[in-house]
Amino acid sequence: MMLVAAALWLQSGSFGQSAGLTNVFVFKRGAVAPVRDQAVYVLSNENEFSRYWGNNQYGKVPTGIDWLRQMVVAVHLGQRPNAGYELELGNTEVRNSQIWLHMRERLPGEGLAVSQVRTSPWMIVRLDRTAWEIKTDFTQLPARDTGVFMPNGSTQYKFGNTTVIVPPSNYGLTDLGWSDYYSGYDCGRSDSGYVVFDSGEELRGYWVRTLTLDERLAPSVIDWQNEKVVAIHLGRRPSSGYQAVVTAVKQDGKRGVIFVKEIAPDKPQGTRSTRPYMLVRVDRSIKDWRVEFQK
Repeated sequence: MMLVAAALWLQSGSFGQSAGLTNVFVFKRGAVAPVRDQAVYVLSNENEFSRYWGNNQYGKVPTGIDWLRQMVVAVHLGQRPNAGYELELGNTEVRNSQIWLHMRERLPGEGLAVSQVRTSPWMIVRLDRTAWEIKTDFTQLPARDTGVFMPNGSTQYKFGNTTVIVPPSNYGLTDLGWSDYYSGYDCGRSDSGYVVFDSGEELRGYWVRTLTLDERLAPSVIDWQNEKVVAIHLGRRPSSGYQAVVTAVKQDGKRGVIFVKEIAPDKPQGTRSTRPYMLVRVDRSIKDWRVEFQK
């Protein structure tokens, strides 16, 4: 099981033409690319992105970037001997008029059965346009804890210094498919809770009023005939570094249940409070959804 933080934030006195918080999140990622060495590409327009994609990726050039307001950074780890290596986006910070993306290489677990094929992990990060210099660094992390099975059938994972307990799949609840869609570290809601959206109109209203984001950047690729969106809020937190992680999505009778664990930073990150949130896409055939916050 992989626990992924899909978005981070930056705090600064000036960012392009605006100040305050800016969402930085993973746009695309993969394990295969025709890139042998570690590389970073900062891409500011559609032509640059198309050239990059043609030279360093396979398939059709993806869309979904507002080039008037956004830019992307493509990060390649380089060729690795097997499928056990991962590329992660760690902390993001601003210092000395530079934006630093701290990348992490997750090493394969000792004795873990992985496909013995060469890979080349990569990630494309999307962020608001800026004239500041974008810098990256890389650190290696030990293998992810693959989980310890508990006597009651649940599974225990380690996420930093936090333990996450995943409910067992055999205690009467059925696993459901889901995907995370968007997340951020500041919004207009200070209390914890969740909201379920059945239509694009409802989500756009929430996008503008609660997330205080530009309506033109509201999600437009939701399949509303087959999906719903659930917004999950942690409430106000004293600093950055807090995030919500979905540990399981289950069906309990006619109801869907999203199990969420709050991950706290190992140490305080700044002094400005944040209000983390995430958006999750779930199955529309389940009429009633609730979120269970795990202790």
